[in-house]
Amino acid sequence: MENAYTDLEVEAFDRTDMREIVASKVKWLRKDFNLLPIKLERFNLKLAKQLKEEWESENKEFVKNTKGEKPLQRLERWRRMVKAYRSRGLKAVADKWYHKFWKLRSELALVVALYEFSEIEDISKQKSEITKGLISELKPLSLRIKGPRKPTKKKILIRDIKYDIEEAFLEMIQPMEIKTIETRELINKLIAPSKKLKITIKKKRFKDALIAREYLTIITQAVAPRQNATNNTNNDMT
Repeated sequence: MENAYTDLEVEAFDRTDMREIVASKVKWLRKDFNLLPIKLERFNLKLAKQLKEEWESENKEFVKNTKGEKPLQRLERWRRMVKAYRSRGLKAVADKWYHKFWKLRSELALVVALYEFSEIEDISKQKSEITKGLISELKPLSLRIKGPRKPTKKKILIRDIKYDIEEAFLEMIQPMEIKTIETRELINKLIAPSKKLKITIKKKRFKDALIAREYLTIITQAVAPRQNATNNTNNDMT
């Protein structure tokens, strides 16, 4: 059987086209990421307020139907509620943002690969030097929420048990917001590779792209979908 591909013409790879592709994708990333930190912050603020409203409603209903709750009993009940509300909040964040960050991360990963390929003589030979220790220095986002504390008084009254789920949730989610801003700053530094660029600049921008990619990896992992939590949280907030 004759080779079906014998008559196919193979065009030579044009590195200029690769640079244009990188430039186009960098432009798209900048545009798409520009307002993302602000939108994320607004979403979290609305979500935190909604969680507080649900918390107060649930607590009011419990107190209405349960008489004689002691201070330490309330403290333990609230601690259980905190775990449920953390899961509820993170699920809402995941439903809204996971696919967005996943798409951005995929595009940036492609930019990194294209950047390296387009400047293969300069970048690939020094890749190990550029990336040395880079990945190991980056740590996952730790989204831990603070629960209610036991008062230091010897005699604890119900009114001494205080907690603000809105404040606690916003404090928990803040590292993600900060990392998103840092990622935007790195993306804004990216430029399409060019023969005119000095190797030091190429290495710096390639490293920025790598760090931004890993930041997006960390953020995406932090907002990965979780198991459903029993809630009525509205995920359509913008």
